[in-house]
Amino acid sequence: MPKLTLEQKRLLIWLSLTTTHFEICREVGHSYRQTNGLERYVNKHGDRYKFDMRTLNKLVIEGLVTSEILYPFGIKQEHYFVTEKGRAYAYQLRTAVS
Repeated sequence: MPKLTLEQKRLLIWLSLTTTHFEICREVGHSYRQTNGLERYVNKHGDRYKFDMRTLNKLVIEGLVTSEILYPFGIKQEHYFVTEKGRAYAYQLRTAVS
């Protein structure tokens, strides 16, 4: 199992939820690198967690998260989702807490 920080574990578990989606705009222009979905990345009190790209990059490097390029409305978006390895790891994290 990869060694992850608390932030990386939190993001992985959040991404593994069925109602979660996360995208980053990759179209050069005024919306470049803007995110979709982070408005729901909050704790139980509704406070937003701080998001750091390095956290996401670590999950991608470890093979727990992957991405695909989509073109909704003709705008290039990179959509991130959890791999099977990531789902298994997130499941272990959730059951360890319970």
